[in-house]
Amino acid sequence: MKLRMLFVLACSYPVVGVVAQVKIFGTLKNKISGEGIPYTNIRVKNTLTGTSSNEDGFFELYVDKKFLTDSILISHLEFDSKTLPLSNLDMAGSNTIELEPAVILLDVVSVKAKETYEYFLESIAKTRSRQVYPGSAKFYYRELVKDNNQYSKYSDAILTANFPKDKDKMEIFVDESRVVNLPRDDDIADISTPLEVKKLFGYQYLDLLNRFQGEKKQLYDYSILTHVGEADKVTYLIKPKKCPDKNIVQYYNAWITTQDDLITDIEIKQDTSCNWQMSLLGFTIKFKSYALKASFYQSNENIVLGQGLVQFRMDISHKKLAQIIDYQSVFLAVGTHQDQLAEVEKSKRLKSKSLYKVGSAYSHEFWKEYNIPILTDNEGKLLAELIEQYGKIKEKK
Repeated sequence: MKLRMLFVLACSYPVVGVVAQVKIFGTLKNKISGEGIPYTNIRVKNTLTGTSSNEDGFFELYVDKKFLTDSILISHLEFDSKTLPLSNLDMAGSNTIELEPAVILLDVVSVKAKETYEYFLESIAKTRSRQVYPGSAKFYYRELVKDNNQYSKYSDAILTANFPKDKDKMEIFVDESRVVNLPRDDDIADISTPLEVKKLFGYQYLDLLNRFQGEKKQLYDYSILTHVGEADKVTYLIKPKKCPDKNIVQYYNAWITTQDDLITDIEIKQDTSCNWQMSLLGFTIKFKSYALKASFYQSNENIVLGQGLVQFRMDISHKKLAQIIDYQSVFLAVGTHQDQLAEVEKSKRLKSKSLYKVGSAYSHEFWKEYNIPILTDNEGKLLAELIEQYGKIKEKK
């Protein structure tokens, strides 16, 4: 089974029914080259209603009718941000929206590495000062695993995250989940997911930036980039000084974007010229690529985690056998609550690292309550085929 996957997320606050929403769709294109722009944030200003464009630049956004007098904000690190009134968009047909490639210039002021690093720390400190705890949020969350170019595992869920002041006491609860896991005969290793769900939502505390601080500071060069025409927008570019020693996960490039000194976007990519690998009991594991994105929104003066994406590829080999594993995790906030933790049944607490060990607790009310139209035609076909194969496997048993 070989299927292409369109990764599209769309969400809104809970509403009474589907009739309260309008579907807006289209394609984001590079104004110069005409190519589609992938993984771009599109959201209604000052809300958590938003989506991301897929790998071809296509997007679907479901907007509550009460927001139709507002505007959408389109943002991508490599393109100029664009604000469009919703009234200017076609509600009945496809929209083509062009973005200008951003002209990002090195700051004309000579900045020493030490000074740049201090500015970086100040932005982290200011952002943390605007994060109010305790708080809670609901997220739509999804994981996909592809083994040797074939999708084999799929899970998605509505999760509740409780964020106390003590980050070690953060808890994740599974409100609804759907899990499909297809065992494969050619698997060298059955890896459902190499990431912990709880760790991903821990980005709320900005701990993922610790890797560039303290003793690790000496491993990197720090630069300040300014955005032409946007005086209040700054990007910190962090690059490794050299390829690390073997088996040390360090070689990354990072872009941390701030608006008025508050962190809005974090993007980290592994430099593929320096791959991490290790050998154990005759197995060789290589991480070929890695990408992480996290976006933060301002909600009632509080800085909250709103959206994230993690994807990477690793190769596993044993003698003459080889397995390529592609992994992707995406999440999107569908509602936040400040100054209090959500009251959730203890039985719903996520005790495992992965949803794949939770099983399915899916009800027909799952999408009705939250109005999250996540399935494109291709995605629907993928899920249908996975479920069909899963049924055949159960029948054989």
